[in-house]
Amino acid sequence: MYLDRLFLYYEELYRHYKNIGAHWWPGSPFEIALSAVLVQNSKWEAAWHSITNLKKRKLTKPTNLMNADITLVKQLIKNSGFYNQKAEYLKNLAHFWVNHPQLDDDTENARKKLLSVKGIGKETADSILLYAFNYPTFPVSLYTRRVFTRFGILDERETSYEKIRSAILQSFSRDILKLKNLHAYNVEVARSFCFKTPKCNACILSRKCLKRVAYPANS
Repeated sequence: MYLDRLFLYYEELYRHYKNIGAHWWPGSPFEIALSAVLVQNSKWEAAWHSITNLKKRKLTKPTNLMNADITLVKQLIKNSGFYNQKAEYLKNLAHFWVNHPQLDDDTENARKKLLSVKGIGKETADSILLYAFNYPTFPVSLYTRRVFTRFGILDERETSYEKIRSAILQSFSRDILKLKNLHAYNVEVARSFCFKTPKCNACILSRKCLKRVAYPANS
């Protein structure tokens, strides 16, 4: 990881977005956790529509969701995709939440417990820990890999989730607000400009991005 590029990236986006991470992922801790599951292989808009449906039935309360009929849960989250699996995952998460009212103070121990829940992978666990509980961790998303590689922060051969996460945590001294900001910046840039075929001419990072030259049609 090229840390000089990482810090340049953060500084450039801080000028534009400021401390967007402080309020970027809204909701109660459990709602944040639910949406982290629902957004898997889906769009944010679809995930939030499902959260709204669950709220209407008071199923954003862990005990209510744990005891809810799974057929109803499937219906309410259908537009998030993979609703059969996700309904099971949400029920698993609710059961975990009820039976673990407090997580370990140590980030890695808390992470291990979350990862033991079927349906909770590394990115989802790190999202929940960072945004719902303010643990110093970082979710390495597809957006992170795409934007970081194009901007020149990551080499394309760097694929290890844990190595990328560890380098980011060390670089930002586990500063929770900066970690939230960085994750939010990645999502905003990827959703606004850095698509599979990027809109380099409109991107706020265009003058500093190393990959701009690779897409002359968008220059």
